[in-house]
Parts: sequence; C-alpha cells; structure tokens
Amino acid sequence: MPYTPQTATVQAQESDTASKPNWAQVLPLRLSQTSSRDGSSLIRYQNIANIEYLYNTNTSTFDRIDLSIDGQVVRLTVNPANSRQYSGSHNGILYSVDILHTANTVDALSNLEYVAELLFIPTYDATNSTNTNSFAIAGFETSTAKVAAATGTATYNGTGWLGYSSESGFTDSELAVTLNVNFQDPSGNQTVGGTIDVSDPANHALSGYATLTIPTTQLTGNGFSTTPVLTSSNGLSLTDASISGTFYGDYYGALGGVIHAQGDDSGTTVVVNGGYLAVR
Repeated sequence: MPYTPQTATVQAQESDTASKPNWAQVLPLRLSQTSSRDGSSLIRYQNIANIEYLYNTNTSTFDRIDLSIDGQVVRLTVNPANSRQYSGSHNGILYSVDILHTANTVDALSNLEYVAELLFIPTYDATNSTNTNSFAIAGFETSTAKVAAATGTATYNGTGWLGYSSESGFTDSELAVTLNVNFQDPSGNQTVGGTIDVSDPANHALSGYATLTIPTTQLTGNGFSTTPVLTSSNGLSLTDASISGTFYGDYYGALGGVIHAQGDDSGTTVVVNGGYLAVR
C-alpha cells in the first residue's frame, strides 16, 4: 500500500559523507508552481509534494513510485521500455513522472554519487480535459554548515527545461545554464549569479531565443532565491518571476532549482515554469 499521503513537505535529506544516498525513502520535492489548463482557462498554483522510490529486490530496480501531492497519493509504475518514466492513476487522473536530468557528484573518497534529479510531473483528467504540469528537484542536499564553510569560487554548468502553458496547449524550451558561485566575496558574503540561455520552443537546436539573467544574489542557508531578468525575449515577457537553487551532494557539487512566472507570449497569456540541474 502507498505510504500515508503528506499535507506538508517532509524534512529534507542531507547528503552524508559517511554513506551513499538512500533513495528508498520519502523525499521532499522542491516543486515549481503548477500550471493547469482545460482549453478555456489557465491558472497557476503551488502544490506541496513528496516522493518515495520503491525498490524491487527481485529486479534490483526502483520500479515503482509513491507520489504524494497535497494529501493525494498515487502509485506509479515504471515504463518497461524507459526506466526514466513512471505513470499511474488516482481518482480518474493520470499522473506521470519523467526523470529529465540527473546529477552525480564526488564524495569524500572521490567516488561518484547519484544525488539529484530534475523531474517533469504532468497530469491529465479526461473527465474535464484538464492538463497540469510542474517541474521538481528531488535529491540529497548539502548541509547549510558545509555551504557556509565553503571558500573559493565555482562555476556550475548544466541544463534544464522551461515550459509555457496557454489555455489550449503546451510548448517548452531547453535551457543551457551557467551559474557562478563566489563562496566568499570581498565583502564576506557568499553569492551566486549567471545566465540561462533559452532555446527556441519551435526548434530546441536553436539557442538564443531568450536569456534569463540571474543577478548577483546572496546565498541563504544552502541555496538562493531571486528574480531573474528576461532579455532577448522574442515577444515573451514575464511578471512575478522567481528562480531558486539548492546545493546537492556531500560537497556542494550540484546546484538545482525551479523557475516559475506569469507570462505573455506575443499577446497570449502563458504560465511559465521549469527547472534545471548544474554541476561544477
């Protein structure tokens, strides 16, 4: 049976130098805002979600997921043809979880550890033709104390996705992420800044459709949150935009987070959400 659905985010799991990450437990999802569309209306809202990967000792795989969203829980099973895709239904709603990107970082013994995932979570309710989607990061976070003790600078490069939901459809762009972290700038603060290149939603191979600039922002705890600035936008504008980031791995080897905003795409109202994973 699925575990008891949660109505609050469970405690984050920190990456532990003494042991490998244990994915067979309930983990909180750092979730973007969710977009919902039914062909005639479009809304966005914030869910609370947790996830548990269920290990099958017979196949030595994580072949099921228990996904809990705002107290609703659904058991998803892996796609036999694609181990990065899970699906299941609950109360007539079809849920999917797609693992878009993963991050491996080096532990204290110079071994690679699997510490974070970027997820895409769409749903479909056939009774009222409602589609929703959100992006999320799951993983094992660097402790606040380790981030505070870090020195020097690091550049994190990675990828991600940005989705655009209108009343009637969904498109997306691939992201190329470059984040520069100064773990001790001249003023004694720890800061992050950088750029995210947004590809053409009509052709992901074409970069430069838009640029999200992350202004120099002070780290707080084991991550950051700030307002990105959109430029070179090809008719896309954003309001109420936010980007967050959290460090993952024993020694802050990965940086991942989510993005969300209200948008206008050449006169069409859109809800914008996405996520990214980058490593140093």
